Amino acid sequence: LFFLSFSAQAEKISQINISGNNTISRGTVLNSLLYEVGDNVEEINLTQMIKSLYQTGFFKDVGINFKNGELNINLIENPIIKYIDILDYDDGEVLSIENLDLMKKNFKFEAGKTFIEREYKKFLNVIKELYKYNGFYNLSIEEKFDLDEENRSGITLKISENEKALITSFNFSGNSFFSDSDIVDFFE
Repeated sequence: LFFLSFSAQAEKISQINISGNNTISRGTVLNSLLYEVGDNVEEINLTQMIKSLYQTGFFKDVGINFKNGELNINLIENPIIKYIDILDYDDGEVLSIENLDLMKKNFKFEAGKTFIEREYKKFLNVIKELYKYNGFYNLSIEEKFDLDEENRSGITLKISENEKALITSFNFSGNSFFSDSDIVDFFE
């Protein structure tokens, strides 16, 4: 969601007011903007400014209001990751502590980092695909988020691997050229 309010004619920015940034510095926000004090503002560029702030991944919501030369930016930050617990997986079968740590690092899904939903969903999808690739088609992952009053989120993922799918037998039909045992050798 975003909110945009704009007066009809182009004006110069005389002041930039930022609210809602508790962990993200004012400087970081200003570096993401397309404008600075003294610039002329047009409506189309304000939309780009909102996109630019969203693309940082730091914000859940961005509102911009420009009136009488004042550019007011209202932000709601994404939470900071407090902890990540991944429970009940069989260490080494599909996941290991080492590859989970590497995956968390690659997706910037670590304690102290900003929680970015799209990265979290990618992380979760990789885990699900790894399990599918290894024959665990009935995997379920219970997700629990614990958001505190300081906008820090603890995340617990409880993995239920369930039974691994195994092929116990198969039959061949319509083949008259190869023996069944010759065909089975191709699968071993």
